[in-house]
Amino acid sequence: MPRQLTAIDLFAGAGGLSAGLQAAGFRILSAVERDPQAAATYALNHDDSGVVMVPKDVFDVSAAELLGRRSSVDLIAAGPPCTGFSINGQRRSDHPSNALLQEVVRLVDEVKPKAVLIENVVGLTSMSRGYFFDRLITALERIKLDDGGRYEVDYTVLNAAEFGGPQNRRRLFIVSMEPGRQWEWPTPTTKAGEVTLWDAIADLPGRAVTPGAIAMYRPNVEPSAYAAALRNGSDNVLNHHTKRLQETRRKRFRALKPGQDRRHLPEELQAGGHPGKYRRLRADQPSPTLMAHMGKDLSDFIHPRLQRSLTAREAARIQGFHDSYEFMGSQASQLVQVGNAVPVQLGKALGEQMVSVLTSRRRPSRGSRT
Repeated sequence: MPRQLTAIDLFAGAGGLSAGLQAAGFRILSAVERDPQAAATYALNHDDSGVVMVPKDVFDVSAAELLGRRSSVDLIAAGPPCTGFSINGQRRSDHPSNALLQEVVRLVDEVKPKAVLIENVVGLTSMSRGYFFDRLITALERIKLDDGGRYEVDYTVLNAAEFGGPQNRRRLFIVSMEPGRQWEWPTPTTKAGEVTLWDAIADLPGRAVTPGAIAMYRPNVEPSAYAAALRNGSDNVLNHHTKRLQETRRKRFRALKPGQDRRHLPEELQAGGHPGKYRRLRADQPSPTLMAHMGKDLSDFIHPRLQRSLTAREAARIQGFHDSYEFMGSQASQLVQVGNAVPVQLGKALGEQMVSVLTSRRRPSRGSRT
C-alpha cells in the first residue's frame, strides 16, 4: 500500500483547501492561520486528523514548526491574502499583503517540498504590470533543491463552476513541481452552470435563525445530488444566520427581481455604490464569486426568492463545505472565512491531480539549471 502523501497549508483560513486536499487523500501535517476566529474554525473541524495548528503570522513561522519531527513534506499549499491584488479590492502596490508572497517563497525554500500549490486572484498577473507575479515565478524557479535541481513552474486560471461547484469563481493557481514530474492541470468535470445556486441551497430552511441557534432541513424537499453529498450524515443545519435588515433595505430587496440590482430600483429607493450593489441572485445560475467583503455588506448576495441575504450556511454550501463543518467566531468573521475559502471541490480536484503526479514514477533529473 503506497504511503499517504503529506501537506502543509499556509494561510489556511477556515480550511477549505485543506478539506479538499484531505478528500483527495492528503494528510495535512500543519496549518498556519493568524486570525484567531478562523484558526478556531479550522481546529474544531480538523481536531481528529492530527493537524498541528500554528496560530501565528507567517512572518514568524519557521520550517521546524511546520515539519515537526519530519524531515520532509510532499506539498506546501498557500492562499495568501489577495487584498493588494484584487480588482475588487484596494489594488495597491504598497499593500502589506503583497509581501506575503515572498514569505511563501521563503518557507518553500526552507522546507523544499516536492510540490507547491499557490492560489490567488487573477488580478495578481496584471498588478503593477505583472511585477509581483513575475517576481514570484522567478523566485520559485530560483530555489535550489537538495538534488541540485530547480522547480518547474506552471500556472493557469480555473473556475470552480467547471469542477462541480455552484459558483462562478475564477482563481489563479500556480504549481511548482520538482524536476522529473510531469504536471498536468485537472480536466473540468462539469460545464459552468451545470450546478446552480438552487441546487446548493433549495433544501435549507427559508427562515434564518439567530447566531448560535440550530435549524432543521426544509421538510419534503428532495435535495439535489450536490446538496445530498454535503448533508450526508448531518441531522441539522448550523450557522444558518444572516444580517438583519433595516426597513429601507428590506423595501429595496422587495423591489428587485432575480438578476436585478440597484440600477433597477425605483427612484424613491435608489442607493449609491457600485453598479451591481443590491444584487438579487438567480436560482437557475451559479452564484457569483463569494467574497470576504460579505462580512461587512451582504447586499450583493440577496436570496433569489426570499427577502433576506444569504446565510453563512448557504454561503458555505456554495463553497462546498459539508454541513457538519461548523464556523466559529462572530457572524461577520464567519462570512469572511467562507468568502476567503478555496472551494472544497476545486481543492479536491487539484489534490487528486497532485496525488496522481506525486505517486507516479519520477523521470531522471537533468540536474541543476544555471
